Amino acid sequence: MGQCVRQKVDLLPDTYRFPLILFDIEGGSHKEISGILGITEANTKICLHPARKELKKILERGCSFEKDERDVFVCGAK
Repeated sequence: MGQCVRQKVDLLPDTYRFPLILFDIEGGSHKEISGILGITEANTKICLHPARKELKKILERGCSFEKDERDVFVCGAK
């Protein structure tokens, strides 16, 4: 599933993609992200909400989620 979701993350505009990757995937702090992106910590927090919302829309449009025989969620194209 990680590869499928990562491909969808790559569809996000840079202003959403970079903070989302750095925070949700890489586990960076708001302070670290603000230093990397040259924005305030408050802006890193503000960017994450619409980024997640847009990613959700992309996933709902293009993916089908099911549990496999191991009871693990897998992502497939619709």
